[in-house]
Order: sequence, then C-alpha cells, then structure tokens
Amino acid sequence: MKRRDLIKKTALALGSTLFLSGCAKKDRPEEAINQNNIQTQNDSSDKLEIIPKQTGTYKISAPMLFDYSAIDELAECNKKYKKTKVKTLYNSIPWPLSSNYNEWMMLCRGGKNPDIKSFQDFANYVKYSFDKGFDFCYLMNSPKAFNDIDLKNFKTDFYKLLDDLYKIGVRKIKFSNTQVAQLIRNHNPDFKLLTSTIIEYNSIIQYQGLFKQFKNIVQIGLPKDQNQNFKFIKALKKAFPNTEIEVMLNEGCLKGCFSRYSCMASSYTSFYKLGCKLCAKNPKLTFYKDGKIYPWDLGYYSALGINHFKFVSAIQRASDKAQPHLIEYLDVAEHGFESEYIKKHILRYFKVKNFARYIDNYSIEEIISKYYPDMRYFIKNGHECSSRCEIECNYCEDRAKELQKFEDSLPV
Repeated sequence: MKRRDLIKKTALALGSTLFLSGCAKKDRPEEAINQNNIQTQNDSSDKLEIIPKQTGTYKISAPMLFDYSAIDELAECNKKYKKTKVKTLYNSIPWPLSSNYNEWMMLCRGGKNPDIKSFQDFANYVKYSFDKGFDFCYLMNSPKAFNDIDLKNFKTDFYKLLDDLYKIGVRKIKFSNTQVAQLIRNHNPDFKLLTSTIIEYNSIIQYQGLFKQFKNIVQIGLPKDQNQNFKFIKALKKAFPNTEIEVMLNEGCLKGCFSRYSCMASSYTSFYKLGCKLCAKNPKLTFYKDGKIYPWDLGYYSALGINHFKFVSAIQRASDKAQPHLIEYLDVAEHGFESEYIKKHILRYFKVKNFARYIDNYSIEEIISKYYPDMRYFIKNGHECSSRCEIECNYCEDRAKELQKFEDSLPV
C-alpha cells in the first residue's frame, strides 16, 4: 500500500473513532445528568417570583394645577399620609401661550388655560409649589422631530424659556425627543433630564446608548407597554441601579396602541385617536389590557426597588381645579381595603353596568380577586405580551368574558 493511501485510511479510521466516541459520550449517564442540571438551572433562572412588600415611601408625581387651593390640598395629603407622598408636581405652559414656544418642545395635550397669559403667570404657581415643599418638573416631551429650518425658527424663544425656567429654580425637564435633550444639555448642562414614557424604549440596549450620550439623566419614565413586564423592569433596575425608575399608574390607553405616536405628536386635532376608539368599543377588554396599576399592586413594584410612580389627570391638567381621583388613589394606597374611598375607587375603574346598586352585596376582597387583573399572572407572563397576545395567550379576553357574564347575572 502506498504511503499516501495508508495515511488517508488511518485518518478516516481515526475520524470514525472520534465520531463514535463523541456519540457514546453523550449517552453516558453522568453526562446526561450534567445536561439536565444545566437545563434545570436555565429553567429556574427564567422563573420570577415577587412577594409584594413596601420597601420605601411611594413617591408620586402628579400634575401641578393652576389653582392654589389644589396645591394646598396635596400639601395637606403629604402631612396626612405616611406610606405615600406626592413629591413632584409637573406641567408645562398651556395653550394658547405655549404657541409662542412651538409644539416641537411641548405637547398641548394638557389643554387650554387662557388665564396663563405670560411666563410670570406660570412661574407664580411653580414658586408656590416650591414653597409648599414640592419639587417641580417641566414637560418638554413632544416626540415630534424637527429639522434645521424648524430649529432656526424657534430656538431663540426656546433658549429664553430655558433661561426663564432656570431663573425660577426649575432644574428638572422631562423629554421624549433626543434632539430636545441635546439642545437642553448644550445650552445649560445644569438641567437634570428625565425620560418620558413617550420615549417608548423597549430594550436595555436603547437605554445604554442613551445614557452614554446623556450623563445628566436622573430618571427613566417606564414606557406604558412595559408596565407589566417585570423581567424587563428587573433587568432595567439592575442595569441602572442608581437611576430612578418611574412607572405610570393610571393612563387609560391600551398597551401596544398602534396609534400612540400620532396621538402624542399631534395636539390640535382629534381624528388621530384611533386607539381610544378601540378602547371605547370594548371597555371590559380594555380593563385588562390597559396596564393600569391599582393601589393594592404597588408592593410588587416596591419589592423590586421601584417606588416612583406617575399619576395623570383625569381630564386636562391645564384647566382642572381639583384632583379627587388622585386623593382617592392616595387614600386607598394608604389604608387598603379599609379606605373610605375604596368603593368609589372600584366603581371608577370597574365598568360594570348597575354594579353600584349591588356593590354592598360583595366583599371588596371578592371583587378584586375574582374580577380585577391579577398582577401575579403578569409577573409570570407579562414579558410575553408583545409576542403571545391573542396568539397563544387569551388571558385578557377570557377575563373580559367572565366579567361580561358577571354583569349579565346582575338584576336589572
């Protein structure tokens, strides 16, 4: 046999031996045990269990209304309640005065208030809020992008607004457009930046890039769609342990609303509210899909170190004169099922026809456990809402059907 053929035959034989020995190795019992251990470790790391507990004062941010008595009322709540405190008030200059500053900066969704005729009118309420012990955050959270021509037209007024805010002691600005964040940082790096829920980042990678660019971000406003994605929240907290994470409590729009950007980017029209029309068509399904956080669920977030929460106005923060829904929420968070407002709170969110007449026939615990969204379900499955909803998971649909059956069982 020639030397070349001998080498070839030997190599083939050696390769076969190695292949067979590799197969045999996988079949060895100890190897199978090791593989099972690896699988078990992976499975256990995927499971998230949260025991609700309060780890700090619940710090609420709420609208600053253009009404001194409304600000006084919140200051009194802070004296009255121990578990929950309104720490920060937020707002922006309302329409029509805001038209002077251009809506590339600010949303006019807050509404209209013709009584605010000058910056000084606005500043008076901010200063009063400071005197009452509140922090203040100015909203520049329009997501609308702009070009160089747009910037040339509005930058003089915009920079003046920044200077005026700084003079009255405002240091926190909430943004959703990184163009705006860049302008603020370049003009005055002393401002602290807070990301708006409207920024709608849904990956850790996006936040890592954002924080590398803007070192003065002090708070993340969690996107509404991630409210019940506890795996994402836990990972975000781990990635940015020294940054506040604020969670939206009560905004009514659907998670995954397909028209949210149009809604947030437009201020003077109403035809873009397509998602809101869907909510109105099926309020029971919306009840399970809107991602609201009820007072008895705050402990699940606090257990992860999340103690900052945002409350939005029921109507419009530019023209409201009182915030009874916020007072109600604070009281339920403080006193639980013993709250004097608990039934009113349930009736506000529990959209069941005729139920007000029969609420006394049921215990509060029974209503909440049977018919409210179960946060424990979302702890286990909330990270899959974007990929499994109405494909492999019908939790919300099934709960909505149960709620409809309950309504149908009530006497007329």
